[in-house]
Amino acid sequence: MWEKISFYLPEWEVFLQAFSLFFILYLISKISSWMRDSNEDGDG
Repeated sequence: MWEKISFYLPEWEVFLQAFSLFFILYLISKISSWMRDSNEDGDG
């Protein structure tokens, strides 16, 4: 069963690259929102 699934799925390297890219974008958005909140607290 896994052999058929792995045959249709893209290579694991491509999947890992897409996942890491999504994870990095998620971290950047979180960090930017956190910095924006901290800047508002400091300026206010």
